[in-house]
Amino acid sequence: MKTSIAQQAGWAKYCWALLVWLISGLSVRAQNSWGAEHVAKLQGMMGVYEGDLNGKYPIRLVLRPGNTDSSVVGTYYYLSKGKPLELRGHIQPSLSTPSIELRELAPADTVPTGWFSISLSYYPEVLGHWYNKSGTTLLPLRMKRINGAAQPLVASAQVKSKTYLKYYTVPVVTVPNAALMAMLDQYFSFESLMSQSLSSFLEEVRQKQKDGDHTGLESIAYTENYNANGLLSITVRRDVIGANAWHNYESRTIDLNTGFPIILTDEIQPQKLQSFLALGERKLHQEVLKYLSVPQNALNPVDKQGLLEQHFMLSSTDEYAVFGNEIQCHHSVNYDALSNMISKLFTDEFMVHFTTAELKSFLKPESPLQRLP
Repeated sequence: MKTSIAQQAGWAKYCWALLVWLISGLSVRAQNSWGAEHVAKLQGMMGVYEGDLNGKYPIRLVLRPGNTDSSVVGTYYYLSKGKPLELRGHIQPSLSTPSIELRELAPADTVPTGWFSISLSYYPEVLGHWYNKSGTTLLPLRMKRINGAAQPLVASAQVKSKTYLKYYTVPVVTVPNAALMAMLDQYFSFESLMSQSLSSFLEEVRQKQKDGDHTGLESIAYTENYNANGLLSITVRRDVIGANAWHNYESRTIDLNTGFPIILTDEIQPQKLQSFLALGERKLHQEVLKYLSVPQNALNPVDKQGLLEQHFMLSSTDEYAVFGNEIQCHHSVNYDALSNMISKLFTDEFMVHFTTAELKSFLKPESPLQRLP
């Protein structure tokens, strides 16, 4: 059977389109595979590192997951100074040398003060370089991961109290390392906890006394939850007076080996994260039922249903404290019909407890929380 020239041309176009589709599909699948491979490598690089710039400027750096699979955030500081600098970045695609590109930012600033380029190709030893914001200075970077579960260099800190104006008490944390002390001061100093200088706060208090204004922050106090095995956990309480009185908490758990706060979800093995959240869900539900069983806690049907619909999520671990044989996650209740008054009623109520034995079964082997008894 003979075919016309037009039919032959049509067949050729069809074959060409099929070939293009096949090649395109292979390309997309290869690209997706490439992306997944490097995203997995990026996730595996999350953790704490120690090394140097140009062989003579010792630094300590932590990398944490960003908002997307290919983004990363972090902090680093020079061991000679102890002043943290923020890092934000992402994977920079390259077939030959894929890398993490990070911009360096001073706290509360938006203009980069420098840049890091960290290769994904040399792990577990991390190589790359740092360059200043104008690109005129480039320094080689070499780092190695710190095993957080190792024996701590600083077993505990000395914690004393300092009180301002009778009602504002903050912890003064001392360790035998100047850079580490500078980092701890960033977390617990009066200025850091108040988000303003002492002089401006005193002026604000004097002005309120002059005006007869009794609203605002009434007091600050803290609790030293745990201070051993190179781990320091402190909770700060703020009491506020406005239309009515209320208070809130802020807890920090610091690894005294590195000076970095320990973010709980970063310490959970990724493949066990859902099991950890499921256990937290069961524990939270038990706390809710316990609360609802107390006659004095009678709620209207909307608020009762709001409590019953609570879920233990990643955000439920944002506020946690370490104690001798357990950690406590302070779950913040939230639902659409939640009023401001009822929210304050729930402030202290929903602490989800994990024993250290329970927690360790979910932790990464190199997590500093593995040092808990």
